[in-house]
Amino acid sequence: MNDSQSVSPLALDMGGTWIKFARFGADGAFEELERMANPCDEPGLGGVAFADRLADEILHRTQGSTPSALVISTAGEIDAAGHAYRYLAAHLGAMADPLWIVRLEERLKCPVCLINDTEALAIGAAEAGQIPQEGNVGILAVGTGLGFVTIRDGRWWKPSRSLNLLGAVATPGGTYDAWASASRRAKEAANSDLAAWLRDPSNGQEKIRYLDALAAIVATSGILYHLDLVLIGGGLADACAAAGVDLAGELFPRLAGHFPEGFAIPSLLLIPNANEHVLRGALAVAAGNHIAESARFRASFDSLKTEAPSRVEPIEEWSAEQILERLWHEEQIAGEYLSESLPLLAQAARELVARRSRGGRLITVGAGTSGRIAALDAVEMPATFRCQRKEFVALIAGGMADSALSIEGGGEEDISAVPDMLLLQPGPQDFVLGISASGTSFFVRSALAFARSRGAFTAMLHESDLAGDEFFDLSIPLRSGREVVSGSTRMKAGTATKKALNFLGTTAMILEGKVRGGFMIDFDPSNAKLRRRALRILETLTGHPETICEKALAAHNNHVLTSLNSLIGKSVSSPRQ
Repeated sequence: MNDSQSVSPLALDMGGTWIKFARFGADGAFEELERMANPCDEPGLGGVAFADRLADEILHRTQGSTPSALVISTAGEIDAAGHAYRYLAAHLGAMADPLWIVRLEERLKCPVCLINDTEALAIGAAEAGQIPQEGNVGILAVGTGLGFVTIRDGRWWKPSRSLNLLGAVATPGGTYDAWASASRRAKEAANSDLAAWLRDPSNGQEKIRYLDALAAIVATSGILYHLDLVLIGGGLADACAAAGVDLAGELFPRLAGHFPEGFAIPSLLLIPNANEHVLRGALAVAAGNHIAESARFRASFDSLKTEAPSRVEPIEEWSAEQILERLWHEEQIAGEYLSESLPLLAQAARELVARRSRGGRLITVGAGTSGRIAALDAVEMPATFRCQRKEFVALIAGGMADSALSIEGGGEEDISAVPDMLLLQPGPQDFVLGISASGTSFFVRSALAFARSRGAFTAMLHESDLAGDEFFDLSIPLRSGREVVSGSTRMKAGTATKKALNFLGTTAMILEGKVRGGFMIDFDPSNAKLRRRALRILETLTGHPETICEKALAAHNNHVLTSLNSLIGKSVSSPRQ
């Protein structure tokens, strides 16, 4: 830090036309500062000169005090770490020069983090409770161009870990960016006032053409991503609010003609105060990253058990039978040591039941093997125990869209999970379980630190004790020990992780009354095998013949637990702890 007084984090929304500023005031309230015209496309303006001008404007607005952190929402694709552009539109000129970010950090002596502006809008909407935790949601930000992100069940949906570039779709009439541009319409209005253009009755035919084009864009997004809900923000949303235009009401009737017969048309909602939401989202990332930074692993990696082999020996010279014998022997030892963590798993199961009784979720977070095992467990729980998808949620570094593929190699383990957690909005009713065999993954550690700051119960599942760490509430060691192949934690640690998750989830479901006599009694008999299973369970537990059990299932809409209780005259069991 420099010698000037430090202030709270600062957020910038760097649009192609305007740069907007916001921070938290002395009383903690959101405070938007005076905006400035974006000079990025001035001829001959280089990255360093652009950064110097921006730094001067920032210090002017903060009265010479340097912010503790700066988060900038911006157009373009940002790398996972938020430190550089993957690509940026050519018209943004000086911003394409990476030197401006380096120079800005030098001038302000604080970390600078970038975030895509539509992602910042989505986070701001999530903070306002507008992002549902189930279903497919598209966020359209209509301003200078067209920003678009998709969210599935409360998580970013990025095939190939990239933004869905809806604005780049080319048509004979131009790109969707050009079709949607609200700024282009504003330039056609007096004083570049888009709200005035919307209110002016003389623009009737042009407005009809514009709304028809926008409806086609919304329909394209709905068809491509099977959206249940489209939220519209950006400068257009704010201008419609100011002009008294019901944009959703105007667009929705235009959608029907664009969808195939039988295709569900998504709902439409405007994000109120959309430009403010972008700044609020960026500030939330800044505050969350500040909390997460305290959880970063700073010890030596050389000391980790997971980085050393169980023995140094020439296993490459052994026969297949000898290798398998050794792997089997090591797994037996690891299985015995896991028994020492059963009391901790019991504590975690009771805590999970308590949180779920208040409407909470189990959110599991992992990178690599840990993330894939977490995802597997999360999708199995609803099918096995008739839970809603939103009750068991997995986050994997690199994103869920490609989790079945190899997604390592982009440094995902080392990035912050704060933007992912902000979409999920963890709270006091939730249980967040981080999984990292080495205990070092910043993606996992940042998720736990952030979730704990929001009041969630947090636990860490890892190979051995993490002494001195305080970013979680409960430590659950796997005690799997060193691997036969050094560092390959998909082996013993992976097996122990799957066992621990099996034990935790199954114990919690038994305590909740979803198992009776060793049978699962709360599942959906959705196919022939499961229907036969349901009848067999009802026959065994009640002693009634199959015909009576079939009638009970039919009377209770194939709900096994209700059918069982009706046959034996008992009410639904309440959870035990």
